Amino acid sequence: MRGCWITSAVKKQSLEKRLAHLDAARNILNDRLEHSCRGKGLREAAQLQEKTTINITDSAAHIMQQGNGEKNPAYSVTTAADSKADIVAHFQVNAEDHDSEALQPAIAGSTEKTGKAYNHTTTDAGFGSIRNLE
Repeated sequence: MRGCWITSAVKKQSLEKRLAHLDAARNILNDRLEHSCRGKGLREAAQLQEKTTINITDSAAHIMQQGNGEKNPAYSVTTAADSKADIVAHFQVNAEDHDSEALQPAIAGSTEKTGKAYNHTTTDAGFGSIRNLE
């Protein structure tokens, strides 16, 4: 009977640890929702609440749709390269998974690190926005 008690204690400890992880993830999710819903109307805030998710094993990773249509935890990263010097001039992990929001910081980071201002930028369509075209 002693073995059953130890097994129950281990299971309880494991469940308590899991509950602590879930509580931490819930707090991060609530903070993320509060930040993203700030200044939004009720309808838009409700839509954000419905589609905002969190990965409980890695709360910093976002759930992103992959090229094959699957949704998996991932990090949104942007790399800026200087094609003439053939080097990576800047690398960043983005807080959001919107490429259009990542372009300006990537250009600024590249300019800061290389000391050069760039006249031309080549990107894929995901970086396209009115703000970035201006």
